[in-house]
Amino acid sequence: MNLVVLEGKKATDRWYPVMLASSNGAAVTGILATQATAYWATAGATAPNTYTVATTTWREEGGGLYWLSVGSDEWATEGGYSLQVKATGADTFLAYVEVRDRLLSETDDDVISLTTGVTVKTLDTGAIDAKAWATGGLPAVAIATAAATFIADRAFAELATAHQEAGSVGEAWVIARQVLAGYRVANTNSGAVTYYAADGTTPLITLTKTQATASPTITVTPS
Repeated sequence: MNLVVLEGKKATDRWYPVMLASSNGAAVTGILATQATAYWATAGATAPNTYTVATTTWREEGGGLYWLSVGSDEWATEGGYSLQVKATGADTFLAYVEVRDRLLSETDDDVISLTTGVTVKTLDTGAIDAKAWATGGLPAVAIATAAATFIADRAFAELATAHQEAGSVGEAWVIARQVLAGYRVANTNSGAVTYYAADGTTPLITLTKTQATASPTITVTPS
């Protein structure tokens, strides 16, 4: 009895090769589905389960080689399974089936697809941190025109009031808006004009005009 190693896909029927030979190595042919009995078990099991071989799941290729379709109900979880096939006049065929949710070929295809593009629906919080990109790791040419346009559209669609860190563009936009159309108080004695935030009490910027000479100066506070 020889042991072969096969790959299975979780909860999925696949065709597995089954070689039936006598004790002296001669091919055993002509075995019908009703003459073959299959068994399967999870790794570590103390007894196998019977799998009923049907005409739709059993095919003879020739020369002692058969094909058995199994897996949709049997490979319920990832891990190792045993698969046996017995028939009169033949040694027991025994296989170890390593069952995965994704086959190695599917994983390879996913890795290869990264060279042409990948679609990501969701990234967990912290999935990409600030150190994930090396300098030059994401050059401008890597961003498609449509993506760049989308990013720009989203940036300009953001509320300026939500981005008012000191020195930020959002802060400058809010100040500019208030200077143009917001509440202001002019002091005719000092020549100062103070512009306030939308609440009418928080000063944003003060412009003070001084004309000690023929050329006036304007002092901005804060500078």
